[in-house]
Amino acid sequence: MPAQDFARAEQLGFEQCARAMQQLLRNAPPGWAFVLLVAWEPIGPRPLLIWLAAAAVLWLLCQLQLHRILARGAQRERDANALALAAVLDGASWGLCAWAVAGHSPVLDAWLIILMCGVGAISATAYLTHLRAYAWQLGAYWLPLAASTAWQGAPAWQLTAGSLLFYVLLFWLMRPVSARLIEGLRLQIDNERMAQQLRENLERKAHEAATDALTGLANRRSLDQLLDAWLQRPPTQEGLAVLMLDIDHFKAVNDRHGHGVGDATLKTFAERVRAQLRSSDQCARYGGEEFCVLLPGATHEKALEIAERLRAAVASQPLLSEPLVDNTVSVGLAWMAEGDDAATLLQRADAALYEAKRSGRNRVVAA
Repeated sequence: MPAQDFARAEQLGFEQCARAMQQLLRNAPPGWAFVLLVAWEPIGPRPLLIWLAAAAVLWLLCQLQLHRILARGAQRERDANALALAAVLDGASWGLCAWAVAGHSPVLDAWLIILMCGVGAISATAYLTHLRAYAWQLGAYWLPLAASTAWQGAPAWQLTAGSLLFYVLLFWLMRPVSARLIEGLRLQIDNERMAQQLRENLERKAHEAATDALTGLANRRSLDQLLDAWLQRPPTQEGLAVLMLDIDHFKAVNDRHGHGVGDATLKTFAERVRAQLRSSDQCARYGGEEFCVLLPGATHEKALEIAERLRAAVASQPLLSEPLVDNTVSVGLAWMAEGDDAATLLQRADAALYEAKRSGRNRVVAA
């Protein structure tokens, strides 16, 4: 995998961890209620309410920290320490519970170790894609218990040692799981990139298949598809006019100047024709020096006006100045009639073009 894919996977895992932590915090209030239910009578309200107030403050600070990270767009390089602080706040809110409850009775210690192991295991799901933050959370979770054990003269040393062993084993077992998740994210990123490349290649191939490479206009295949799509539309009052254009005496350009000049002439001709058309019109290279223009919605008068404008634009100035190429264009015009198919419509336009050529060139003839 490319190095950038690994960095992007870690960044994606970082974002997922921050959002999962936000979701995880919603489970805290029910856990607090469980602690109060189990410990209220053996310990009494005062230490529990002090712990609950402290836990609520830490919980709120953690929420605010995560909101700040996500609101500005979580960035691993910039926000790693900020997320570690949020994990410490999350862990400390539960670690203070151990300070308040541990060492009062074997029964409470049993409930406490169940709670601590359960919270640690549940939290693991949120931190799987960014284990560094989980290490901070577990440390903040366990240290108050260790401090309480030292303060009370080790009445809860078994709880402290057992929970530490559980956390170390849990963290160790999570490492390969986390690595596989990051690898999965890398594969996802790689697959998305390949899918994007495939889409771009398909789009490019489709464009190449529908475009004349020399002029950049639609090609004959694309023209046939456009005509077929038009003729398959539901009947409307909107008509269609077709222009067939042929550069007069183009063979002489190739014979006199070579095919390179001929190609430059075709490109200039295509640009000049395109500049005279409406945005709804479609121009295609029909073959050689012959071009076809579709004029959707053009009335007879409008189609004649566009055809004459095209003829005049070509005749008004040379297509190339060096060497001088000042060929004109002949235009055949046909309108779609009832019952026409694409071949019939093009044949009538082509017949009109032939008549324009036969009658002297540089003119427009309507079928």
